[in-house]
Amino acid sequence: PPAFAPADLAVRDALANLVDAKISSLFVGDPADEAGRVGIATERDLLRAVRREGAAALDKPVGDIATRPLVTVPADALVY
Repeated sequence: PPAFAPADLAVRDALANLVDAKISSLFVGDPADEAGRVGIATERDLLRAVRREGAAALDKPVGDIATRPLVTVPADALVY
């Protein structure tokens, strides 16, 4: 199942969730939100934030780093 994290979760805790669950990304926001405010944060996004901002990035909310809006395609769409 997809993993979600609240937008106010600290980056350090988001990273811990990724490592503990052995996954590489988290959806950020409320899974019931239909207004397009759910984003995604990947390992790469979080590592780049730490490289850019240093250790201070670990205390930022993961919602500040998440990519929005998500772009989706229907399950039956031909993608190549």
